[in-house]
Amino acid sequence: MGILLINDEVKAAIEAMIERARARPVTWEQMKGGALFNHEGPTVQLKDRKPAYARPPSENIIIGTYRIAFSIEEQPGPGLCRHLSVSTPKPGTIPNSPVVHELLELFGFNRDWDVQMWREEFDPGHFALNLIQPLNPGPPPAGHA
Repeated sequence: MGILLINDEVKAAIEAMIERARARPVTWEQMKGGALFNHEGPTVQLKDRKPAYARPPSENIIIGTYRIAFSIEEQPGPGLCRHLSVSTPKPGTIPNSPVVHELLELFGFNRDWDVQMWREEFDPGHFALNLIQPLNPGPPPAGHA
């Protein structure tokens, strides 16, 4: 079980991360070298990545026992998106739902819109949960309040 400690100092650090990420979004040109074409399934493993690809830098913070990366990035189709990546120190595990929901709120994700989610191996046996959502999705889809 992990520990997530949220206080005013952490909230201020997250706000600063979001502002820095907004000021320097990751372009599709920077991202496309690592794009996965023809990948299926909810998990991206190290073997699925191109060996020479280095992901563009993102904002990083450790909150309790969770390692968190955040970026604003350009994606084909939806345009600019929030991208949150969360991992735990224990191999083979990812954060649980209450932690993820708390972090989504703290990082400004819109709860009226769907979030794309996948697991990604970043070191052998270590996985991060990745979540992405358009910054300006427009009106909510039918059926959402």
